[in-house]
Amino acid sequence: EIYQCDWSSDVCSSDLSNIKIIKSDLEEPRGSTLQDNFLDLVLATNILFQSDDKEALLKEAKRIIKPEGKILVVDWRPASPFGPDKGRISLEEVRQIMMPKLDMKLIKELEAGTYHWAVIFQK
Repeated sequence: EIYQCDWSSDVCSSDLSNIKIIKSDLEEPRGSTLQDNFLDLVLATNILFQSDDKEALLKEAKRIIKPEGKILVVDWRPASPFGPDKGRISLEEVRQIMMPKLDMKLIKELEAGTYHWAVIFQK
């Protein structure tokens, strides 16, 4: 089963029967409403630039993945000429949150094109 957590009720719709949509505030503790150690994988794609509390959002992602679970993070490169004007975060800043602060292991950095960076962390 696939879970989609989103802030906006405008985005919270799907015709696919295998997607469960959860309106949530991922910056709040337990904001996804999912149980601890529940998912194998969290995809955090193009969401960090929208967040005022990036560390809290990543902490929530860690809480809901199983031991050995993974988080794939993809977001805008700070120097990209396209994309949002505000809220961008560098791969290095995410590493500083995920590794020393949240005790996550860096598994792999991925090529994500000219305008994005991508990385996989494991619990």
